[in-house]
Amino acid sequence: MKKWFVFAFLILILPQIAPQETPEVQLLGLVNAERVKAGLSPLSWNQTLADVASAHSRDMLEKRYFSHVSREGTTPWKRVTNSGYYQNYRGFMFVAENIEVHSGAMNVSLTHSNLMRSPGHKRNILSQYANEVGIGFAVGQLTYGTHTFTIIVCTQIFSYHSR
Repeated sequence: MKKWFVFAFLILILPQIAPQETPEVQLLGLVNAERVKAGLSPLSWNQTLADVASAHSRDMLEKRYFSHVSREGTTPWKRVTNSGYYQNYRGFMFVAENIEVHSGAMNVSLTHSNLMRSPGHKRNILSQYANEVGIGFAVGQLTYGTHTFTIIVCTQIFSYHSR
């Protein structure tokens, strides 16, 4: 009787309470696999950077632009420093940003392969200077004429911090 109860719990209840792997976590896994394959250390997740990345993805989607510089002129460096990430910090500083957009369904593998095909984005992913990353997706609709498309925007922010 106890075995059936445990089995039923594991099959029916646990999947509902276990955290789901988000697209951001999936992309982190793909990024770190590339880094390990290249002989580099995996990146650590940083929630402050993830919040900055998510905000930039949402901003690009809502204001209909695609750029490392916001409509207000804010650069990746400024977004990261404004977040407090480097507050009271005096060491080596490094910030790099990747952005990617595609239409259709959420497809983390497509996002990753698009970024890896771009020499500049690949260089950021494989940077020896980065040791932390934050990733943020935004999903929304774009209407062009009579057609409406689902748009996925991704921002990755790579940085160095000697905690």
